[in-house]
Amino acid sequence: MNLLRACARPALALPALLDSISALREPEVHVERAHVVRPLMDTVAGEAAPTDEQLTVATRVLGGVMLGAATCFALGKAPRTSATVLATISIPMALVNHPLWTARSRAERREMTSGMASRFALAGAYALASTDRVGAPSVSWRVNQWQARRALEREKALATKVSA
Repeated sequence: MNLLRACARPALALPALLDSISALREPEVHVERAHVVRPLMDTVAGEAAPTDEQLTVATRVLGGVMLGAATCFALGKAPRTSATVLATISIPMALVNHPLWTARSRAERREMTSGMASRFALAGAYALASTDRVGAPSVSWRVNQWQARRALEREKALATKVSA
């Protein structure tokens, strides 16, 4: 791992680490924030909409998943997989934590817009990190190169048989 990755990954993982610890320690706060999207949950899920107890359990589970993914990402263990998990979780979290549609004043709207933009940028950084192969070629490229070598070897073998 080069110096840039060694510094950038822990820095990118820090917000997710802090959010996950908060979700594990104080799930009630996160459940309260989730009430903002309650009408959407009721519309989508109907009578199967989760109760507060179920939201508390889901918050803790999501916090644990985020903690694991952020820790792995910060340490460089399975960084592409953990970055994918963090990118996937970040978008709904941004919508729950920064609900623009509930803003009552311009200042509040500006603050929420800034927070949401920061979270979307972080999700974009995770998405970008999920494609980082650390300079190694993709599997597709390796397969194409292998097929090209095999075709060349077959042509040489055929040319040798024809000339003999």
